[in-house]
Amino acid sequence: MAWTIYKDFISEIPNDQTESIYNVLNIVNGAPFASDLFNTEGVGYPLVRIRDLSKCDPDVFTNEKLSRMEYVNPGDILIGMDGEFVPHIWFGHVGVLNQRVCKVTPVEKFIHPMFLYLTLKPILSEIQRTQGGTTVIHIGKKDFDKMECICLLPEQHSVLGKKFSPIYDLYIANAQETFALSEMLDVLLSKLSR
Repeated sequence: MAWTIYKDFISEIPNDQTESIYNVLNIVNGAPFASDLFNTEGVGYPLVRIRDLSKCDPDVFTNEKLSRMEYVNPGDILIGMDGEFVPHIWFGHVGVLNQRVCKVTPVEKFIHPMFLYLTLKPILSEIQRTQGGTTVIHIGKKDFDKMECICLLPEQHSVLGKKFSPIYDLYIANAQETFALSEMLDVLLSKLSR
C-alpha cells in the first residue's frame, strides 16, 4: 500500500527534478564493538549486526560502553553494508548498532522514514545488481555520494508523510506484536520440553 502511494505521488514529479540523497537523509554508522566482549546471556544491549536485520532478533549482546554508540529503536531504517543491500525497518528491541551496519534518519522532521525506505530500496537494489565479483560486495560513502532521489518540496513531504504515518505505525505495531508472540512461544516451548 505504501509503495503504491509512493509511486503514484512521485509519478507526478518531473523525472529530472532530483537532488542529492544527503538532502533528505543522514547516515549514521555503527561502532566497532569488541567481539571478545560479546555474550549470549542477555547482558547489556542486543548487538544489531548484518545477520540480524531481517529477523530483528540479535542473539549476541554487549555491555561495552564506547564513546560513540548508536542506538537502534523500533521504526529505524537500517542497511547492511556488506553482501546484500536492502533497507530494513527495525521492529525488535532497543539495541546498539554494530560496524558495517548503518542507520538512515531524515534530515528534517517533515521527511517521513517511509519515504527514505521506499526511495532507497530501488537505488540499493540497482547497486546490488551492478556490483559483481567473486568476493563479498560492499557499499560505502562513495556509493551514497553518487545517490540522487526525487526532489520534493517540504509541503509535498508533509502530504506524503500524512499518508504514510498510519501505514507505518500499523506496520511497526503489527511487527512488534508478532515478534512478542514469537518470543512468548519460544519460552512456552522451552518450558514444555523440560
